[in-house]
Amino acid sequence: MSSTIESVLQEKRVFPPSPQFVKQANISGMDAYRRLVAEFERDFEGTWGRLARENLLWHKPFTKVLDESNAPFYKWFYDGELNASYNCLDRHLKTQPDKVAIIFEADDGSVTKITYQQLYKEVCKLANALKAHGVKKGDRVLIYMPMSIQVVTAMQACARIGATHSVVFGGFSAKSLQERIIDAGATEVITADGQFRAARRSRSSRWWTRRSRWAGARRCATLSSTSAPAARCRCRRRATSGGTTWSRASPIPASRPG
Repeated sequence: MSSTIESVLQEKRVFPPSPQFVKQANISGMDAYRRLVAEFERDFEGTWGRLARENLLWHKPFTKVLDESNAPFYKWFYDGELNASYNCLDRHLKTQPDKVAIIFEADDGSVTKITYQQLYKEVCKLANALKAHGVKKGDRVLIYMPMSIQVVTAMQACARIGATHSVVFGGFSAKSLQERIIDAGATEVITADGQFRAARRSRSSRWWTRRSRWAGARRCATLSSTSAPAARCRCRRRATSGGTTWSRASPIPASRPG
């Protein structure tokens, strides 16, 4: 019996995309793809620089694409400054505010769509709430939530005000949450009061989520110089659960890095 493994994967068919899809694609066909590959082969650093200038909005333009002076610790666009939330949201408000930014399908099959304009307002609400809680540029925020549009909103709000976020899986225990609060040095926890599992909303899961977040926060009281817990929890109303609403939707200017 031969020990050689023979591959039977001899698929050579090519399935070209429709002309309509090619027209709206970022790389419109194989010819455009080959030209881009050739450009990278000639000058990969210059090509990355061109794409970064054309596709991102910079608060402070970079002067050097790649710094190799301390290899293998390479630095890309190291002296440039931008805000992730501004690039994800603000840049679309003048040209396509009503375009759908996120399509979310929940566990029960329900579909929610949110436009760039709507998402921008939700992000500003939470950014205001975080600032009202004293969160500032450079602070660490833990996001302990089930999968939802609000998770994206929370990440965007943190980026908008210059806070660093760390996402913790919503099914982790109080102990796991506590450890991550301590390791990150977090000053805030954004969470929900329940979630759907297998298209059902369970009382036990709601109670467990609430118990876990407060138990984890209480165990981290030593992180604060006061008697209050260092990690303050904030509920957000979402499709699967009730809770407190976030603050007003007044615009929050994107924070500059630094």
